[in-house]
Parts: sequence; C-alpha cells; structure tokens
Amino acid sequence: MYRFDLHVGEKEATLVLSREGAERGRATWPEKRDMSERLLEATEKLLSDVGIEASEVGDFQVESTMPETFTSRRIAETVARVYTFGAKAQSDEK
Repeated sequence: MYRFDLHVGEKEATLVLSREGAERGRATWPEKRDMSERLLEATEKLLSDVGIEASEVGDFQVESTMPETFTSRRIAETVARVYTFGAKAQSDEK
C-alpha cells in the first residue's frame, strides 16, 4: 500500500509518495496561500507519474510546524481526511 506524507511549512510544502518506506515521488511548491489547488495538482501528478490509482494510497499524513490556525495547514488536513475517506470508500467498492 502507498502513503502520502505532506509537510507544510511557512515558506514551502512538500508532498512525498512512498511505498513500504521507499520514496516513489516528490512534489515541492512555495507557500503562496494556494494549498488546495497546488495539493490537488501534486497528488494527481504523483499518482500519474507512478501509474497507480488513488485507491492504492492507504494513508495520507500531514506534518506541520505551523500553528493549527494557519490556513494552508487546515486546508491540507482537510484534503488529507477527505482523500483518505474517498480512497477507502473506493477500495471498499472493489
């Protein structure tokens, strides 16, 4: 099973796709208050680059040194929860 790990910092965000601890892809972008757009683009690109379906990603973790009130962090955590829920629902249908 694959996993997404997202680090949200004050100046940049990094999304890593890994499997069994081995990195399979990485996307980094500057923090410009466009987390929802950039994060969704990055997840789609990494899935495409590796050639897997969203349902093959079993976990999506967010790490941040920013306060919980930081908007990009809140967006990232929401996207991660929704993504995990959707991927689980999709795999349950199969």
